[in-house]
Amino acid sequence: MEGAPSGAYQPRAADKPAAILDSALLPPSHCRDRGPLEVTARADTVHVTTAQPPVVTLPAEIDMANAGGLAEQFAAALAPGVRVVIADMTATTFCSSAGLNTLIRAKKRATANGCELRLLLPSPNVLRIMKIQGVDAVLPIFFSLEEALAGTGLRFAIRGSASQVE
Repeated sequence: MEGAPSGAYQPRAADKPAAILDSALLPPSHCRDRGPLEVTARADTVHVTTAQPPVVTLPAEIDMANAGGLAEQFAAALAPGVRVVIADMTATTFCSSAGLNTLIRAKKRATANGCELRLLLPSPNVLRIMKIQGVDAVLPIFFSLEEALAGTGLRFAIRGSASQVE
């Protein structure tokens, strides 16, 4: 920006590559000497079955380290023609806000594709977090694979208690 005082925030142009940054925005040189950062996915993060409906098996812990990989797996499972995707959270004992956000985005994407995302979630600790955050009102939660496959026993939390809809 012309006329802006030295050191003032200057937004990047949208077409300017992210790799080209003003040197004032970079960390001190002693922090840059370590080379580029690498993010590697954990081998045990997600598994997607090819059965109908596809089942996305989620890891024990869902956090910002693996939420991006989960989003990719949900995108792959939400292929054209798929009507139901089951997110199997039976092994999940922890789900951060990044994980909740990924689930909600997957739900929105599923709805846009004419698909339903169903959560298989028997863990009371993760269910409690979902109730506190209101996610249980947005995503259908099932407590057994049979219920999730059949679409019966659908449960939604209502003011701290669960009600069953047949």
